[in-house]
Amino acid sequence: IMENYMRKFRLLLLFFLVAILSCPAYAAITVDGTIPRTYPDFAYPVQDFAAAVEQGKVIVIDVRAEKAFAKRRLTESKNLPYAKRKGWIPELEGGLTYVFICDEGDLAEKVVREIRRERPEIKDSVFYLDAEIAFQKNGDVYIEAN
Repeated sequence: IMENYMRKFRLLLLFFLVAILSCPAYAAITVDGTIPRTYPDFAYPVQDFAAAVEQGKVIVIDVRAEKAFAKRRLTESKNLPYAKRKGWIPELEGGLTYVFICDEGDLAEKVVREIRRERPEIKDSVFYLDAEIAFQKNGDVYIEAN
């Protein structure tokens, strides 16, 4: 009888593992600190960022180096390293809203300014997150507005 229960338990465990692994992973985005009343040019409002990501309204591009991205990242983000920007800037599609992120916002701001110069046809749909971001191993992020 005990062997029969163990077999059922293993099947049940396997079912739950498959169910959990097949579900899309979504990160928790926590905004901390004082929310600014105004933002610099081309900055995406920090207080709207989590909802926009959750609702799929923005494409989140992480411009940190590949190694840093591989260690810790926002689950819903895509990595396009700043160092390789000359190759991917021409490939950005129009009609989408992009929010560029990095650890402190400086590289993200630089790349947005460059895109706005080089790709005027999409300049109104590229933003950066003016914030410090703490990336967690599980894909969660903690954001503090600059």
